[in-house]
Amino acid sequence: MKFLISTMSDLIMDEAEGKDPIIHYTDDSLHVAQKYNMGIEIAEFCMSDNLDDNLANVEPGILRKAAGVDLITLHAPYNELYPSAIDPKYAEFVAFRYGQAVDLAKKYGAHKIVIHAGYLASVYFKSYFISQSVKFWRKFLKEHPGDYELCIENVTEPDPSFITPIVEALDDERVSYCFDVGHANLFEATLNEWLDAFAPRLSHLHIHNNNGRPDNNPLGVLGDLHNHPGNGVIDMRHILDRVKEINPDATLAMETMDIENGAKWLKENGYV
Repeated sequence: MKFLISTMSDLIMDEAEGKDPIIHYTDDSLHVAQKYNMGIEIAEFCMSDNLDDNLANVEPGILRKAAGVDLITLHAPYNELYPSAIDPKYAEFVAFRYGQAVDLAKKYGAHKIVIHAGYLASVYFKSYFISQSVKFWRKFLKEHPGDYELCIENVTEPDPSFITPIVEALDDERVSYCFDVGHANLFEATLNEWLDAFAPRLSHLHIHNNNGRPDNNPLGVLGDLHNHPGNGVIDMRHILDRVKEINPDATLAMETMDIENGAKWLKENGYV
């Protein structure tokens, strides 16, 4: 297994009234990644504005990070982007944004691209979500040839059956699973059930911890705390050991703000 640090940890927020809350990105992730011999997951493009107007501001930092490590993945934008969009014109826009991500991943040397599955319980029937997602991705993959891998990530999907039919129907070597352990821990399906379902094409993980489902966590889905791997109710050692059995070549991005303690935890437990 190979570990990375998500650059989401570099996001500096300023909540002062009248100011844009996104100020700049630090290079903290690069320094910690180099210290612990880890890679980098580029997360700046989660914010769609960084694909356009703000690209010139964030790209120098991205290039520094990409040049400073051996392993790079890229997180695609997700702000208001849903592959199963009902409006066909909007689906075209979603494809445009993801196409930008594919082009930038090639530019930075990132083979794996993480993309949210995009389920909205209040909007999409499960069957529609699955069928429209398959339709969207078939068209996208045809129109964007190349040597890259799309890792479909669980976020608000309550169990693996919302995602596995999509990946299985596509049956494309460029499509795999990104298992977000922290997201899954907020729903009823067990983490082992997720791992069992994703095992055939498990390629990438987001690892972070929290306090569990809403019955144990008054914050509900807002309990997606992104704590470091050892800070929460998830038995992360069990998860990482199972992943090693399922796919020893899997990549795992630590997606937490507390990167120094998170990397220290991985080292102390013999993972890096």
